[in-house]
Amino acid sequence: MINSEWHPARGGKWLHATEDKRQDENFYQGPTEWLDLVAAMRQVSLAQLQARTREAPADVLEYFDKFLAECSDYMDEESAQAATSISTDAAGAATIFPGIADQQAAPMGAPPVGAPIG
Repeated sequence: MINSEWHPARGGKWLHATEDKRQDENFYQGPTEWLDLVAAMRQVSLAQLQARTREAPADVLEYFDKFLAECSDYMDEESAQAATSISTDAAGAATIFPGIADQQAAPMGAPPVGAPIG
């Protein structure tokens, strides 16, 4: 996880940067999939509220909106992956491969079925 200080620092950068700085190609840095997305969204939402109360320019507010939308996209992807992942337990495997639930697992250390002996 990325340090929690990253989010407020990023929001402050967006809020206090000059127009010239905001024009830099690498000025905006969005979230990554390794970020604690819930915490990031909470902190950036608070920073966005502060920016709105300070009447930040529309282009600055767009950074907050973009960041929150990207976090939401990552969370949607994670939810979709979790909903479509295939279970590897015996009950889940039996749904995909009928008859597998009837087979017993080999004892620990035993060679796999069909492995050469010796």
